[in-house]
Amino acid sequence: MERTFRKGEIRRVPIQALHREALEETNLEIELLKELDVRAIQSVIRDGEFYRLMFTYLVRPRNDDVTPLCINEEHSAFAWVTAEELDDEKYQSIHDNLKAILKNLFSK
Repeated sequence: MERTFRKGEIRRVPIQALHREALEETNLEIELLKELDVRAIQSVIRDGEFYRLMFTYLVRPRNDDVTPLCINEEHSAFAWVTAEELDDEKYQSIHDNLKAILKNLFSK
């Protein structure tokens, strides 16, 4: 399936998904602060290969309120971590690119 986008639409679609997914997965309404990264990920499936775009955003809870935080059944846990803790073995599944982005944010 091929989809074409009008100018500007490519930006709206991921941002709409960001707000929807944050609410569905964490029960938090968020405020977008900044786009941090966009990268293409190549995957191979039975019928061939495809590419996905992975967007990384810096957000904060609307009104800085985390009291409604509740992760949905798609996730088993969450953690608040420091930059140093990102190197811990238990966070090895976090992509290196994302770790670098987070460490850069922590250093500011």
